[in-house]
Amino acid sequence: MLDEAELSILKRMYDRCCDSSSIKKGSFLCSSLKSTKNKIVKSITAANCCYNATMSDPFAKQLEKYGYVVLYKPGIYVLTSKGVWEVESRYYGLTLETLLEAFNEKYDCGCDKLSDRNKVILFATIASHAFSSTSSIKNSSEYESIFMELMEESYNFLSSIERISIPYEKFSGGTKATTKRPSSKIMSTVNELPGSTYSLYVSKNSTYYVSIYNNGKLDTEALKSLLSVVFGVVNVDEIAVIAETCRNISSKVCAQFNDEYDAALENTLDDTIEECLEELAFGR
Repeated sequence: MLDEAELSILKRMYDRCCDSSSIKKGSFLCSSLKSTKNKIVKSITAANCCYNATMSDPFAKQLEKYGYVVLYKPGIYVLTSKGVWEVESRYYGLTLETLLEAFNEKYDCGCDKLSDRNKVILFATIASHAFSSTSSIKNSSEYESIFMELMEESYNFLSSIERISIPYEKFSGGTKATTKRPSSKIMSTVNELPGSTYSLYVSKNSTYYVSIYNNGKLDTEALKSLLSVVFGVVNVDEIAVIAETCRNISSKVCAQFNDEYDAALENTLDDTIEECLEELAFGR
């Protein structure tokens, strides 16, 4: 249990943190989750306390022992997150619930909202049966033509059923002259996809897939989750048109991206996609 003298030291250090940061209102601890590491370190180190001048040696050792401060460099202590929590919970009413809400908002391992562009990319990946590293879609000059055909068809379909509203010019990265290939401009936001797909989307060395097919078995629950991310609520009268579009896309592109193309397997995967759509539509 901290005594008043120890709390007073933490409070002074905390006040110096806030004074040296852009955070003037609200919780420093919660707000720091939205800040960069460099800004946080700058604020924390600005609150340093030379224990020879401000903190007697016993105070410094006691606060360090219980994790409220840490030795930053010889003679200089800085607040830890535990020290900040101690001040904010005691003096400013910060609750664990509020802190956890802020943490979840920043680091939730579930699913962030998907942008229209990434919705197209995800749908294209699913429709292409890119369910593992061995069946990935590829973004390279060799595959530029089929890759762009895949993206354009996916864009046109989602636009036609009003799942996206992004103009094609914006989706495709604009008309400004650049050395980037058109496919690379479209894929410029792909690094956001893992956070919007329960970490199932994989982007590695210009190859893309959703990791839901392992040991010869498709994870249908994961597939349903990904379809839900793309389409939201699936209406009964949409099942057939979505499933047919997936069949058309897979029949065009799977063999071109995958050297080990297996027509029977691809047909089975198309059937599974349709079954998942039915389960989403009927709430199963």
